[in-house]
Amino acid sequence: MDEDVEIEGILVVFFQHGIEQKLHNIRHSGEITVTSYSHTSQFNNSCVDMMQASGAAGNMRKVMQQLQKTQDVDRVTFIPAPLRDHGCC
Repeated sequence: MDEDVEIEGILVVFFQHGIEQKLHNIRHSGEITVTSYSHTSQFNNSCVDMMQASGAAGNMRKVMQQLQKTQDVDRVTFIPAPLRDHGCC
């Protein structure tokens, strides 16, 4: 996918307690736009952050790579929304 293509979807991050500030800094880096955020810590002894996010595909990849390289992040998944040029949900 071209790096400049605007995408949106759900970013899911499983991690261990203690790195919330690092995730906060990445989330607010300006690389992507986070329009909705949810956190839970009652999931299989891990924390889970879910973010509805949008931005250029290249920036989304960069953020995912930063998250994957962060110590105590167990898994990063991006579920892309369908790309549409017309219509509605």
